[in-house]
Amino acid sequence: MNSDSLESAAASTATAQGSMASADSQNVNPRGQRGGSTPAIEEHEIDLGATATCRDLRDRTVDAIVRLQELDPGDEGELSGSVLRIIESFKGVGIVAEGGEVEQPDGHRSRHCFGWLNGASTRRLMEETAAGASITMDMRESYSEWGGPDEFTGAALSISGGRVPEVRLCFGAHCLGVLRGHTVWRFLDCIKIRGGGTAA
Repeated sequence: MNSDSLESAAASTATAQGSMASADSQNVNPRGQRGGSTPAIEEHEIDLGATATCRDLRDRTVDAIVRLQELDPGDEGELSGSVLRIIESFKGVGIVAEGGEVEQPDGHRSRHCFGWLNGASTRRLMEETAAGASITMDMRESYSEWGGPDEFTGAALSISGGRVPEVRLCFGAHCLGVLRGHTVWRFLDCIKIRGGGTAA
C-alpha cells in the first residue's frame, strides 16, 4: 500500500457511516449483544498519548477502545466518530471497528459494528507489522465469531510503517478514521500486551 493509494481513500466519514449502516452489518459489541442474554462488556478508553496507556489491558473482562481521528482534520486532534476495540475473542485477541455512537431509548449507548478481525487475522497483522511490512486486512461480520457465515463487511484495516506510520479504517474509498505517528506503535503495543506479551 503506497501513499498515493492511502490519500485516494479520503472521503466523508459521515457518508461512509451511512453506507455501512445500510450494509446489514451487526450492531455494536459482538459479544455484548448476543440475543440479550449476555451483559454488555465494560470498556476502557485508552489514551494513546499517555505514558501509562497500557496498564489496564490485561483485564480480560474489559475491552480497550481507541478513538480514531479525521483523515483531514479541520482542527488538530479532531475525532472521526469511529473507534477500534481490542477484545478478548474465543480464539485470542481480536479487533472490532465501530462507529456512529447513539443513545438508545432505554438510555444505553451503542455503536454500529463495521467489522472485526478474529484472533488469527490479528496475529497475522502483528507478525507482518513486526517484520516492517504494510498490510491491509479485510474485516469480517461480527456474527462469524459465534460460528455464523465467515463473510466480509467491505471494511478494511490498513497499517503502514515508513516515515509517517498510519493505521487507517476504510470502507471502500471512504476513510472512517486514522491513527498516525507514535500512536500507531502504542496501539500495536496495546494489542501485544492484551495478548500476554510486553510492549516494545
